[in-house]
Amino acid sequence: MTHAHDIALDATDQRTYRLKDFRGRGLILITYPKDTHGACAEMIRHFDDAREQFATLGFTVVGMSRDLIKRHIAFKNAHNIDMLLLSDKDDELAKALNLHGQVTVFDRQFSGLMRALVVYDKDGKVIHRMTNFDPSSITEKLYNTLKNG
Repeated sequence: MTHAHDIALDATDQRTYRLKDFRGRGLILITYPKDTHGACAEMIRHFDDAREQFATLGFTVVGMSRDLIKRHIAFKNAHNIDMLLLSDKDDELAKALNLHGQVTVFDRQFSGLMRALVVYDKDGKVIHRMTNFDPSSITEKLYNTLKNG
C-alpha cells in the first residue's frame, strides 16, 4: 500500500501534489464528499475566506473531494474560491487516511469521502483531526484551537 504522503493528486492549478509537497508549512486538509452539496460548499467558502488568517499561523488551506478537476474549477469560478482544490477521484488518499466511509449527500447514503479536517504541522505530522462537525462554525473553532496551541 502506498504511504499517504506519497499519493499524487491533481489540483485546480493544473499541477499534481502529494501531501509531502506541503512540508515546511502547516497544512489544513479539508475533505468533503461533493462541491455541489450545500454544507460542503458553505464550508469551503468559509475556509477560503479565512485562508489569510490561517496563513498568519503558518498554515496553508487545501480542499479535497472526489470531484474531477473540471468540476472543481467550475465550482471555484461560480463561488469566487481562491484556495487550491485536489481531486481524489479514486478515494486513494481518503482510504489511506481512513476517511472513506458512509456519507450522506442530498439525503442519500453511500460509501465515499467523509467530511473531515486533517491538520498537519510543518513536518507533516498530524496534529489535529476532526470528523462529524458543524461546517458553519468549524472555521472559527479551528482557528482558535490552532492559535491557542
